[in-house]
Amino acid sequence: MAAAISSAGIKISGTTQLVNGTPVLKLTYPANDKDISFSGPPYVTSGSYDYNSQTNEITVTLPDSAPHLNSLLSAVNQNVVSVTRTGSSTQLTYPASGQGDVFIADSNITQNPPTVNSSSGSITYTQNNGGSAMAPDSTGMFQEVHIENDAFSSRGTLITSNTPASEAIIPPNTYYGSFSSGTGSSGLNIQGPFGSAQVDVNTETESAASIAAAVNAVSQQTGVTAKAYTSASFLVATGSYTFTLSNGSSGLPMNAVNISASVNNAADGQPNLNALLTAINQQTAVTGIAASSRVINGKPELILTNANGSNINISAGLVNGQLASTALAAGSTGSLQAVSGSTQALIGYPINSGSHTALIQGAVQFASASAYRINNGDMIGFSSQVSRLQSGSALADIDVSTQEGAQRTIAIVDQALNYLNQQASELGATQTRIQVSVANDQSSATNMQSAQSTVQDANVARTTAQLTKYQILQQAGISTLAQENALQQAYLKLLPAG
Repeated sequence: MAAAISSAGIKISGTTQLVNGTPVLKLTYPANDKDISFSGPPYVTSGSYDYNSQTNEITVTLPDSAPHLNSLLSAVNQNVVSVTRTGSSTQLTYPASGQGDVFIADSNITQNPPTVNSSSGSITYTQNNGGSAMAPDSTGMFQEVHIENDAFSSRGTLITSNTPASEAIIPPNTYYGSFSSGTGSSGLNIQGPFGSAQVDVNTETESAASIAAAVNAVSQQTGVTAKAYTSASFLVATGSYTFTLSNGSSGLPMNAVNISASVNNAADGQPNLNALLTAINQQTAVTGIAASSRVINGKPELILTNANGSNINISAGLVNGQLASTALAAGSTGSLQAVSGSTQALIGYPINSGSHTALIQGAVQFASASAYRINNGDMIGFSSQVSRLQSGSALADIDVSTQEGAQRTIAIVDQALNYLNQQASELGATQTRIQVSVANDQSSATNMQSAQSTVQDANVARTTAQLTKYQILQQAGISTLAQENALQQAYLKLLPAG
């Protein structure tokens, strides 16, 4: 591919996908990165570079096999350079004092002399900064496209060897959406206390509300529920604003309304957002999008919120039922810059009449009374496997200073209450089991004592009868012995005295 792809030194990765049978190259780079720009590469040839001190002339000899030879020769200023064919090479001879005029002024070749590598013998010519997107002898082309529901929804910049490098710039394009699409096993996998289920992410521009509804549809299977919330903060530059505000996906915007307002500086020198807030809030009943403001570090912020988690689209209008390619209408002089946090860190590029349509997707907040895990969570902005929200999901992190924070706090507190209720239920069940066990032990103890009494306790009536019997027998024996002794004495008295 005879083009250099750059993005401020940040890594760009490329993947391919088929869209209706057509292969598409998708370039991926960090969301906060600079534009992707295309520019023709340096012209590198293999030849020789000689300087004749006697004639004060330079001779560059280029073999016929030199890359981009035809492009180089077409850019040579022949009023200064003598071009000579020698065998299978071409010689360019020009005065050393005129080397700045070797190439035609409006060509893509720099006016500086070539760079020579003495060890390899290669000669490098470079393009002007205002050169073409690809080398002049490149015959291929790139066509920027927008994809919606596995089809080309619209086409953008065409990049060829005739496209100026200044026009071959693709800014960060939120039009595509921040989610990754996937269905079945390639979608979200929710593993909760009741079981697991799959949730599809149908398009890159799907709303958080749609995903949350899909999660709640299988909550009986998983024990995991979800809420969605969309909110974004912007620094607002003074100027005029005309745009269309809508929700829905980029390919199917819904509830579109036109917004027009002017923002001027207030007495404190900061932008006065009242006119813009009023224009947006007058249409809240239609769009579901509310506008508010807050001041951080002395700078007012515009906050756009959709409490249901639907997308927020900012476009210059609608074209054939789809979002226009730019964010603000032509003639708008204002600019919105998305920011985050107390430091107002910049997110993405400014939204103005020259930028792509802005599509703002919400966040999905999961909740469950027990532990859960979301596989493939990176599809919607989480780490690949999550069991809780990455930040702001603990009671210690709640913040009700903003509407977004208050909504998130409600969800956090609800989840905490559900957890406490579940713990109370588990403790109650444990207490009941202990009470039943104690009752069983008491019954067993009573039965043991009854059995022991049956074995060990005396029968008073029988024992008394036996005692009386033995006493009578004893007395009868004593009486018999007494009578026997008396009879023996009587017998002795009958004998004569001697």
